[in-house]
Amino acid sequence: HFGLQKGDVITLVLPNTPEIVYYWYAAMILGIIVLPFDPRTNPDAIKTFSNNANSKVLISIIDKYPDKIKPIVNDLKVEKIVLTSPVESMGDSMKSILADKIYSGKELILSTFDKNFKGDRISLNTDFINNRLNTPVKAIYDEDLIASYLFTSGSTGTPKLAVHTHRNYNVKAKQIEIALPNGVPGDKFLGIIPFFSAYGSFQGMHNSLYRGLNIQMVPKFTPADVPELICKYQPQATIAVPNYYHDFYNRYDLLLKKYKLEDSSFAKYFIAGGDKQSSTDVKNCIEKFGSMVRGYGATELGGAAAVTVDDPKYEDYSYTGIPFPGTDVDFELDPETGLTELLVADPAVMVGYYNDAKANEEVFVYKDGKKYLRTGDYFTQDGLERLHFVDRKKRAMMRPDGHTVHAAPIEEAIDSNELVEKSCVVGLKPAKLPSGTIPTAFVVLKPGIERTERTARIIDKTCLDNLSERNRALAYVFVDEIPTTLMGKNDFRTLEKMSLEDLPYILVDYAFADKIESDEKKKDKIKSLK
Repeated sequence: HFGLQKGDVITLVLPNTPEIVYYWYAAMILGIIVLPFDPRTNPDAIKTFSNNANSKVLISIIDKYPDKIKPIVNDLKVEKIVLTSPVESMGDSMKSILADKIYSGKELILSTFDKNFKGDRISLNTDFINNRLNTPVKAIYDEDLIASYLFTSGSTGTPKLAVHTHRNYNVKAKQIEIALPNGVPGDKFLGIIPFFSAYGSFQGMHNSLYRGLNIQMVPKFTPADVPELICKYQPQATIAVPNYYHDFYNRYDLLLKKYKLEDSSFAKYFIAGGDKQSSTDVKNCIEKFGSMVRGYGATELGGAAAVTVDDPKYEDYSYTGIPFPGTDVDFELDPETGLTELLVADPAVMVGYYNDAKANEEVFVYKDGKKYLRTGDYFTQDGLERLHFVDRKKRAMMRPDGHTVHAAPIEEAIDSNELVEKSCVVGLKPAKLPSGTIPTAFVVLKPGIERTERTARIIDKTCLDNLSERNRALAYVFVDEIPTTLMGKNDFRTLEKMSLEDLPYILVDYAFADKIESDEKKKDKIKSLK
């Protein structure tokens, strides 16, 4: 269509609506590469990555045109911009009739007032389809063809584009079928995880279609909506970050009553991944839901590469998963920390990062003829082949005395305390400190718990029962909520940017108090807390 050839790139700025599936698979059938963006991405990033990838066509939901596409329309190198409306796929209902009127109004406004829209370069999806070339097209399949460029999360640095092939998608679907065999054609999959992500496109979209599952697409939601959506649609499977299941656990009985459900046995697979989950939270969720599959993976691996096993002999609430069939793991000692970084050789591992030879050289290691990905995560493995997450390599914090501590074990200990709802630990650098950071715990307390030094001391006692004295948080900040990323993970990067001096912190270890305080008033505060 429009002269696109095998190897050309199209940009998608679409949420979870049928249009993203239509265009994605139409592209793959023709050997065209998909570059999917989170529709919330800022315009400059859309422009930069789309232009760098030499994208020929950009397809966006019409809602995002005014704020995301219009500001960069003259800088985009694409030959064609297509604007879709979700109304086209809504079917016949009162809701769709109302939506049709709303979107017809949006289209009329664009057609009337936007000079760019009137040109040949920008069109509505219906016009784009109706004006298609009538030249016969031939489906192309070569497992080595590039299928997509997927953004890494960027949670530990600048986002990159992971290059995946058709083989990667098909192999991953087969691995999941073997590891999670209970899904059958007709089962419902709740598609809250965005398809523009690796987990969304591999595990959510392609795996569901490969196995004949019915995808219940959710184009837009808030974190509080997720438990409601699960109860409303009663899917057999869904994938979500741990924060969403944590919320579901807390509201479980009220939600069952609201939706007139006896339990959540309709679900075969509640799958959690993408972020750390404390063993206490896992235990609570399993007791409430009956089971919970945890997983580990990365964009570079085509999403999940390991999942937990629904077998009591394997369950200890702390492990992250067992490698998929065909997935090999190895470990590389980090001499600076004494911890071991996980290496993964998976048949769905990416070809490499797009146009980034230096990053590719750093991320891959070759052993015995196999291509391993350096995951950037510290792990251990026990005798049952279970992988145990220790921490992200880039979340290590060096204290002022040069001792390195890790966030995940501290968060695990804090979250096990009965006063705590959830936590996130980061290293904050006070203005007076020449080097090193103060491991600081941002903590959301259970309702009714007072934000006092006594509370911080009780939580610290739990940490001291599980960790050595030097490996705990030195300061606590009680907050109403912990910020999350667009994907629902704890946003530790935002917390790291905060200034300790501007926070109502409570010290539980005064060893570095003189290096933290910057005026007499704060010194008096510390004395009063002793």
